[in-house]
Amino acid sequence: MYFKKYRVQCFVGPLFKLLEVVFELLVPVIIASIIDNGILKNDVNHIYKSILILVIFSVIGFSCTLLAQYLSAYASVNISSDIREAAFKKVLSLKTINLEKYGSSRVLNTITSDINQIQLGINLVLRLLLRSPFVVVGAIIMAFTFDKRLALIYIGVVLVLAIIIAINFRKSIPAYKDARLELDNVVTETDDALNGVRVIRGFVQTENEFSNFKEHTNKLNILQKAAAKINTILNPATFLIVNGCICLLIYFGAIEVSIGVLTSGAVVALYNYMNQILVELIKLTNLIIQVSRALACSNRVATLLDYEEPSIDTDVEFEKENYVEFDNVSFSYNNDDAKAISNISFKLRKGDSLGIIGKTGSGKSTIGAILAGLYEQTSGSVRYSDSVNPTVGYTLQKTRLFNDTIKFNICLNRENITEDDLKFALDVSCCTDFVKTVDLVLNEGGKNLSGGQRQRIGIARAIVTKPDILILDDASASLDAITEKKFIDNLSKIPYELTKVIISQKIKSVKSCDSIIVLDEGRLIDIGNHDQLISRCEIYREMNKLQTREAEL
Repeated sequence: MYFKKYRVQCFVGPLFKLLEVVFELLVPVIIASIIDNGILKNDVNHIYKSILILVIFSVIGFSCTLLAQYLSAYASVNISSDIREAAFKKVLSLKTINLEKYGSSRVLNTITSDINQIQLGINLVLRLLLRSPFVVVGAIIMAFTFDKRLALIYIGVVLVLAIIIAINFRKSIPAYKDARLELDNVVTETDDALNGVRVIRGFVQTENEFSNFKEHTNKLNILQKAAAKINTILNPATFLIVNGCICLLIYFGAIEVSIGVLTSGAVVALYNYMNQILVELIKLTNLIIQVSRALACSNRVATLLDYEEPSIDTDVEFEKENYVEFDNVSFSYNNDDAKAISNISFKLRKGDSLGIIGKTGSGKSTIGAILAGLYEQTSGSVRYSDSVNPTVGYTLQKTRLFNDTIKFNICLNRENITEDDLKFALDVSCCTDFVKTVDLVLNEGGKNLSGGQRQRIGIARAIVTKPDILILDDASASLDAITEKKFIDNLSKIPYELTKVIISQKIKSVKSCDSIIVLDEGRLIDIGNHDQLISRCEIYREMNKLQTREAEL
């Protein structure tokens, strides 16, 4: 599929290589003629004419090589670029849980290193896959035109080396695949260390972290050496076998010259053909090494591109009433018996506000992620009232900011966002307190902002498109009490019918919601407004009592 777009370059490039080979195979014939008909017969004119022909062949061959190299490079670069683009689109289309299972380190290696190896493999295949066998076969045929018995030596060389190359090829692909998998582990270890460097230093775990990293790199080193050892025999074996055959060729060639069967020029031509075979077999062995790497990498890329996300059989009929409904929704992160949430059911009408509260690990964020479409329920149904799902604005617990302007971090290049929309989002999220210009460039991760400022940028990002449903997952956790109250007041004054889902551990954040869900260990304990839950829900009442006491202290 990816080659089809560049089929002209993939077809024409190797053809120029074959044309170059034709001229290359004729060179020993001309040299033999120079020796036999020019030097031995003292014919200077013949020598000059032959040299002129060689010069013409060189110019034509160089032009063919240049065109072939350009077309091969053009095709390989563009094909790998298209594969990389398709892989990146695939990654962006994966559901969050499946992306987490696949692994960020594996994705990173696939999109960068693996595809680079594929690019190099394609380039070498287009340049050498036809050229090298054509030179070898052509040299054998040309050798038969000089001496049939000595040409048998060429056939023996090719057969022996073909067996060695086939065995090597069979063993090298699994070895390189194992090495690439361990490279994923090294990248994961490095990424974890960089992201958690403050925690590692704070708890004096630098040495332990270094030991873990060293363990993975040592294992990678062993696997890479094992893969390399498989290929180390190729070049020495090629040199040994071909040079041994050159010695036999010269020995038997000298005998046949002495008895008048062969001319001196013919022996030189046969020697040159054997050298051509030597050079091409060395190129071919290097091609085999690179192709084995590229195939191992292409299997990893294909696994990503062909990944089919599992779907569940659920009732997806839409109701006429305007609400979102969870009907016996359950979810498990690993599709095992340990469910994050179990049998959750509730209805959310348009314009209503829903609070979700519970202890850490009770499943609050999981419900928000399913409602936002980041995760797909393991069982049960999530139904929306309209034939087209409502737009959702979602703030994560940890706001991810990019090394770009505040405007980019809020708008994210989304279309149809006007300056008025941006100002509206800044006002509602209380960002105007610290944002003097939206063109301010943030450091990577927004490290030049406080935690509360980063959260407010995240809230503005969710609000700027004026979504139908706004999900705030602990969005006010880092806000001070005054800013949080101002933000909640701003939400209540939004001039359109906005459906709000507020996820929090703080009762004051959800107190004013139309209904509040109380969760415990993934199960819905009760649902009602603040006053109803105070009167009948022991868990909610206890949380309120503790938080009220903490506020008084």
